[in-house]
Amino acid sequence: MSQAEIENELRKHGSGFMGGKQRIMALYQTQPDRNLRAKALAKEYGVGGHSHDFLDGSRGFVNHDWKGLEFERYPDHQKTTLKWTQVEQYIDLMIQSDRYLTDKEKEHYTPLRPSTQSQIPP
Repeated sequence: MSQAEIENELRKHGSGFMGGKQRIMALYQTQPDRNLRAKALAKEYGVGGHSHDFLDGSRGFVNHDWKGLEFERYPDHQKTTLKWTQVEQYIDLMIQSDRYLTDKEKEHYTPLRPSTQSQIPP
């Protein structure tokens, strides 16, 4: 499975839920621990799937569950599974290189800002 194919799926669909990519962006801004991010991604994606058009024009399906993200290519049913730790690494790379959000999504995304409120002493 090529990096381009994986990134295409992650960028195109996010978790598949409304606001999912924005929640994932917020996760990467607030959670530095990669293992905790991988667990949060598994929770965000949940169990489900959708049909998928591969970059080479072939068709298939993408499933996701507690194990990870599974690509299945038809007609031979060739399967490739990425564990959530691998998905986390791909998304991290895409965010760091500004390839995760589409241009339209960037127009509507407001990055989290550190709190500017000063703490009140006890």
